[in-house]
Amino acid sequence: TSWTEINEGISDCFGVDTVVGVAIDPNDANHLIAGRIVSTCTDSYFESTDGGETWNGVRPDGAIANDSWIFAFDPFVPAYRYIATVYLGFLRSEDSNATWIQSRASSETEGTALIPHPSIAGRILYGGGGEGIFISGDSGQTWNFAGGVGRIRDIRFAPSNTDIGYAVSVEGLFKTSDAGETWSEIGSHEDLSGWALAIDPSDEDVLYLGSSSRGMFKSTNGGLSFSEINTGIPLSINASAIGISSSNPDVYYSSISGVGFFRSTDRGYTWHQQSTSYTAVNESQYILVDPTNDDVLYAGFDEIYISTDAGVTWALSEDPSGTNYFQAASIDPENPLHVIAADNNSLVTYQTFDGGDTWETIASLSPSSYIYGFVFDP
Repeated sequence: TSWTEINEGISDCFGVDTVVGVAIDPNDANHLIAGRIVSTCTDSYFESTDGGETWNGVRPDGAIANDSWIFAFDPFVPAYRYIATVYLGFLRSEDSNATWIQSRASSETEGTALIPHPSIAGRILYGGGGEGIFISGDSGQTWNFAGGVGRIRDIRFAPSNTDIGYAVSVEGLFKTSDAGETWSEIGSHEDLSGWALAIDPSDEDVLYLGSSSRGMFKSTNGGLSFSEINTGIPLSINASAIGISSSNPDVYYSSISGVGFFRSTDRGYTWHQQSTSYTAVNESQYILVDPTNDDVLYAGFDEIYISTDAGVTWALSEDPSGTNYFQAASIDPENPLHVIAADNNSLVTYQTFDGGDTWETIASLSPSSYIYGFVFDP
């Protein structure tokens, strides 16, 4: 109900402060890095060592510009950091951000996906613009083409088996069985227009695809084939987000653009419409399911909505900025009352420790750099 904006150390550029990439140091939760996307601004990115209370603008030596989209800390070597940029491709630092080295993975300059492998030191997967997936085994010094076609929208590894991974692009679905060394297309799924991808946390062969035009699909054979799971959902719809309960793997949620909010209690085979009158929920870019209570949900596109009855009714969380443009949020797996969210109009990140009753500002961040996702280090 009350908000405090924290801008100490954040410099204004063209009158806009926007964040596109933010990362939390896995070895120090108070150490944050946030990127910005305006090449002519003074600072390349901002860094905080006190959990976002204060920020310092950084313009390091070496090849780096302001157009820094995706940051990643190396999970094995604390001094190694990585960035996927708009105009320079992949950049790496081996000295805790003091200097950056360009080692472009592909001829495309725009980096669209970046993930260090969760269990293999030195291995990085990178989506290079429209050229598929690239792999590095030496922390980004050298690269090889690994597979895939087109603009990779996302790369995910199965929580239950990190040898198995999936990637989705406009052209189709791709799978690796060797921790990212090689990728091959699974079936012919271009017609699915895959937009949202989720992997069952207990079974790497169970996949869910939210289509931009054909509804919901499920695979139980590692993506070889998909079946429509649209019972209760109108066809020719846009499933904009999918949420899976970690405490009850039978429960799934989906927001359907222009239609409503849906719930499944049989792993997606049948769906029941929970609500219709909450436009921001129907257009949601994220669905957060409380890890201890699958009836408690956070969702939204512009505003942040909270439900405690499995999506039947929703309460609007107060927007302190008045701009209503929350497009990213994440729930702490260790503390379900701790949620982080970003407003891409006021350009401020917020957090709550009481399940959304009250919020506090983390930081107002860099110009022209939108936030589209958060991840809590497990």
